[in-house]
Amino acid sequence: MEIIQIIEDDSAQAGLLDFALRKARFRTNVAHDGENGLRDVQRVIPSLVLLDVMLPAMDGHEVCRKLRSDPATPAIPIIMISALGSEEHRLAGLDLGVDDYIPKPFSPREVVARVRAVLRRSRTREQSPVYL
Repeated sequence: MEIIQIIEDDSAQAGLLDFALRKARFRTNVAHDGENGLRDVQRVIPSLVLLDVMLPAMDGHEVCRKLRSDPATPAIPIIMISALGSEEHRLAGLDLGVDDYIPKPFSPREVVARVRAVLRRSRTREQSPVYL
């Protein structure tokens, strides 16, 4: 069963994401700040990370940078979820290496659908032969 790491400081939104993903038969792990979320990802090695941008202790951009530069975690898909939904913010997240960006407020059903889509794409990349 795939584990989804949720890094979200708002308890209500973290609970909503946790409930929706568990209902969709994912296992979840929740952290409420960037430092603990980063440690959890490095410890658990989840299938995907749902990452808020505005987090205490370490913001989501820094968490993303650290995950992408760590030899153990660069391929873990990341979906950024943020109240910062302008085109500039979405592009900044994508330029950091996130696989998708969902502005708040979000639909839990859409988040689950996007998680499934990103996981499908990441599995396809892992299975595709590389031709040089």
